[in-house]
Amino acid sequence: MKKVICIAFLVSMLVSPLAVSSPDGGLVDRVNEARTYPNKAEAVEIADKEKMQHRKMHSEKRHSPHK
Repeated sequence: MKKVICIAFLVSMLVSPLAVSSPDGGLVDRVNEARTYPNKAEAVEIADKEKMQHRKMHSEKRHSPHK
């Protein structure tokens, strides 16, 4: 049993540097960063446009003649 654990440990120690040095090793980090820090300026701009459309819609309803 000790041999199996020792061999598994040695294999994992040999394989782990290969995973870090792969060409796409940093890709996961970049994707996670993009998810964590979205482009907030774009989101604020969209929210402002929607807010203006909402106000315009309500002002048109308020000023329209009743049927």
